[in-house]
Amino acid sequence: MPFTTSGLETASTFHPMEGGGMTKAADYAKYHVEAQAVTRYKIAGSEHPRIRYGDEVEEWDWVAALARQGTPCGVCGVQRGELHLLGCDLEQCPRCHG
Repeated sequence: MPFTTSGLETASTFHPMEGGGMTKAADYAKYHVEAQAVTRYKIAGSEHPRIRYGDEVEEWDWVAALARQGTPCGVCGVQRGELHLLGCDLEQCPRCHG
């Protein structure tokens, strides 16, 4: 899946969530830096800002509630206000909010 950074579409080489968990815990810092740099996704020809952990809306408000309690993301481990690691199942789609 292509990711967009600064309006340029790039193919991410990072897949930290493959296999149901982190591929290598030692690589977490690298994945985290990469994820924070990708602030927008290009979906169907339009750019959409990514939704930060804790800012989820609609049926995803239960995820935001966990973040407000200080619980890190249960899938990728980011803290409230950070962008999920690329490929995290708990990142809400910025286009459809699904």
